[in-house]
Amino acid sequence: DDVDMAQTLLKAITRSCGGQSGSHKHALNIGGGSEGVFCEEFYPIYPKGNGVVCMDARGIARNQFIVEYFGEVYPSWRWYEKCDLQKQVTRALTDAPELPDFFNIMLERHNNDPDGYDVLFVDPIKRGNFGSRFSHSCAPNTQTVPMAVNGRYVIGIFALQPIRYGQELTFDYNSVTECEQEYRSAICLCSRWRCRGTYLAYAGSNTYQQILSRSHNNLHRQALIIKACCDDDGDDGKEQERRVDNELKQRCSISTSILNGAPFWLKKF
Repeated sequence: DDVDMAQTLLKAITRSCGGQSGSHKHALNIGGGSEGVFCEEFYPIYPKGNGVVCMDARGIARNQFIVEYFGEVYPSWRWYEKCDLQKQVTRALTDAPELPDFFNIMLERHNNDPDGYDVLFVDPIKRGNFGSRFSHSCAPNTQTVPMAVNGRYVIGIFALQPIRYGQELTFDYNSVTECEQEYRSAICLCSRWRCRGTYLAYAGSNTYQQILSRSHNNLHRQALIIKACCDDDGDDGKEQERRVDNELKQRCSISTSILNGAPFWLKKF
């Protein structure tokens, strides 16, 4: 495990340096930091810390249910609105770059759901449990599984393999960013042999834009937003247009899950 690997590495470094005399300690502590004598200026070696550790002496069996991942649920439009406001506040308070938090998780509703298709965001920052504190790993020992239980959606966390007492519980965040700075700063410290080197996948700012650029350019989108904002839902002359809109929403499984609480212009858009 991680502890054994770290101890083996430190022993190998000690042997290669011929012991731990005062001069050797000074040579290995170029950075002068609190990490200890094995801190080299350009390649510091230090523990990444642990999120959640198995404290059951019996361990956790493979496929065993561990905990439900839960928190406050946001519709997509409200979630991104909240994130934009948080970014504005952060920029106003400091110029220092900050990585986004990865406590939230996405939940996809199925097309056959009576309330229609949707992508929701589960935010456990204020109302959550230890399931949201699992660290990332490129070779995790748990995974999240969306399920429908007793008429409601549940995100369960299950063990992918036997987990021993003292082992850290991890899952793959599968996070994506369009910001190159975030991508380069998101260094993964999971130490697994299949480590990708980062806990973020990079998708350039132009990714996913091919169809929009070809069939739904920026000018077209702006015109539709203006039209949606100015549309009068009480105009009887638009009955045919509203009927077409409803048929389109039904065909695309757009129903109350997405539309409830959304402003009128967004529904029309």
